[in-house]
Amino acid sequence: MGKRVFITGANFSNKGAQSMLFTTISEIRKRDPKSRIYFGTYKTEEFDHSVYSFFKASYDDGIQERALHEHMNPIRYIRLFSKLIGNEVLGIGKEKPVDGGRLFSGIDLVIDISGFALSDKIKDTYNKMLLNTIALSKKNNVPVILMPQSFGPFEKIKERDGSLEKVRELMNYPEVIYAREKNGMTDLEETFELKNVKLSTDLVLQSRDIDLHSVFRKMPQTGSGRLSTKDNVAIIPNYQCFRDGNESHMYEMYTMIIKLLLKSEKNIYIVQHSKADEEICRTIKEMFKDEKSVHIAEGNLNCIEFDEYIREFDFVICSRYHGCVHAFRNDIPCIILGWADKYLELAKHMQQEKYVFSVETGIDNTAEILEAITGMTDELMTEKKTIRENVERIQKDSCFDCLDSFLMA
Repeated sequence: MGKRVFITGANFSNKGAQSMLFTTISEIRKRDPKSRIYFGTYKTEEFDHSVYSFFKASYDDGIQERALHEHMNPIRYIRLFSKLIGNEVLGIGKEKPVDGGRLFSGIDLVIDISGFALSDKIKDTYNKMLLNTIALSKKNNVPVILMPQSFGPFEKIKERDGSLEKVRELMNYPEVIYAREKNGMTDLEETFELKNVKLSTDLVLQSRDIDLHSVFRKMPQTGSGRLSTKDNVAIIPNYQCFRDGNESHMYEMYTMIIKLLLKSEKNIYIVQHSKADEEICRTIKEMFKDEKSVHIAEGNLNCIEFDEYIREFDFVICSRYHGCVHAFRNDIPCIILGWADKYLELAKHMQQEKYVFSVETGIDNTAEILEAITGMTDELMTEKKTIRENVERIQKDSCFDCLDSFLMA
């Protein structure tokens, strides 16, 4: 029997989160092929157990709170866990997911892969979810690892009565906390006096490939030849840029970008990277509804299909972090329209920082963006070579090496 691993912080509605999940599962199974892996997510997450080689467990803040404060009857736990294991062995397909909070006392390792779950900049619900995951792990003496993600700032936490001490205690529990950005690492160490923090690039970028057999029971249909056109450029927007910035300015900026690309005789594909971006993608396409060279990418690609699809483009104009990661993994340059430090730091790893532009409110750098797009077209092969060299350098080390002592013992 392999180790039982519980993964938190991922979902299927965002290709980046899904990619982090599939990558982590693949890396676990490289070390422990017989591992039983549980994917803790919301009850409403669509999931077919007959398709995937891992299992869904319902996991939200309500379930966490109940698991933290209720005493589990040992007999009830044995029945619950035995039923789940039996269903795995029998290969039952669409079964009702179990209560993830009650699985903790039977788990060997918890791995959190939240992209951004502890910060003043996000909803308190996400902060609470991450901290409750650590609290449940601590309660049940289960090792927990926080894989590469963004952190901070923490000014609000400092201001709340008793909050700083509570968070400091919990954040000292994980075996290791990987911060993707230097600022996040510094904030963690200085605010919570931590000694368990390490700096690491994104986990998807570090992984050379995903072993599909370790993720799927039924292998997905893949194949890269999706586009019949050449001279293709992808535009991948992010609703957060519209929500946090000036919406009308954002649409004006995309209008000018697409007009420039059309003038350069490019085929433009507007790609939805997250369910949250769907309306924005359709609005941008509607602005060019009569242009045959402006397409909207139809179909809900999973992260495996997206990784193949991105190879069909000369370069990408992207506001989704893992859209950039998948592009870089495949030597595809990016014009990055970002809203956080993580975009610039990612680009620096690739020596591509001159192509990063902030789209926060009050900044009008459309002229510089257009100039960079023109420059990218001229320097395409040079930038591809630079990106490849840096990806190879990054992949010489892996944050997943920390799993060896837990999964290969």
